[in-house]
Amino acid sequence: MLACGLATHFVPSEGLPVLEEALDKADSGDPAVISSIIHDFSIITKFKRIALTKGLNIINKSFSRRTVEEIISSLKREAADRTDDWISSTIHSFKKASPMSLKISLRSGREGRLEGISECLSREYIMLSHAIRYKDFVEGYRAILLDKDRNPKVCALFALKEWEKISKLCNLSLFSCD
Repeated sequence: MLACGLATHFVPSEGLPVLEEALDKADSGDPAVISSIIHDFSIITKFKRIALTKGLNIINKSFSRRTVEEIISSLKREAADRTDDWISSTIHSFKKASPMSLKISLRSGREGRLEGISECLSREYIMLSHAIRYKDFVEGYRAILLDKDRNPKVCALFALKEWEKISKLCNLSLFSCD
């Protein structure tokens, strides 16, 4: 996050409770005071800008593909060329995920690039309303949140048939609030 410019400080996990306590005790909403407190608990980290750039190149190359299948194929080609834990774990995550959810999420993300937050949140709500009707969503919920075995039993054939149904809904009304 620091390397990307999405964070200004790094506080190790074990220091977060003490930082939270210090922020609670602070009698100021002044951003400079808050930043100073966070600074006191943060540590200096070294990151490799080169690794970040290389990672972004792989992300841009692979995730610019048109379909989920093409994204996975691109990641597999990248994995064949180098040993990279991030690529391997990403491929593994894709394989464990619901094919239908991956396809819907990809489409939603692509459409969301051109929309405001209100439209994106509306679409997310509509997508969830449809997704909870299908077995793979229920199975994913079971595997991740209930049993926590992190081993969803996704039936590819079932997911493909359901994807065909969802695809038709997408073209008609899934992403429309009408």
